[in-house]
Amino acid sequence: MRCGWTDTDLTRADLRRPHLEHAHLVAANLNGAYLQGANLRGADLSGADLRGADFSGVALEGTVLTGVRAGAGTIWPLRLDAERRRELGVIENPS
Repeated sequence: MRCGWTDTDLTRADLRRPHLEHAHLVAANLNGAYLQGANLRGADLSGADLRGADFSGVALEGTVLTGVRAGAGTIWPLRLDAERRRELGVIENPS
């Protein structure tokens, strides 16, 4: 599915198991969103707010995460450790 939700407010949205591969979610507000099991392969999340979002079990291969904001409450897939998130450009615990 190709979709474009640039600068969209999806705060606390329940998006469990959606197929959003190659979605354009640049600068989207996903603060507190539930995305367990989502397919976000190849999606562009540049500059998105992911603080408190639940990404457990999410497929993120090829996903652009440059400049996304994440906090202590953000739940990541187990295979995406802190070092890899830094390499991808994730900003952890922004003020």
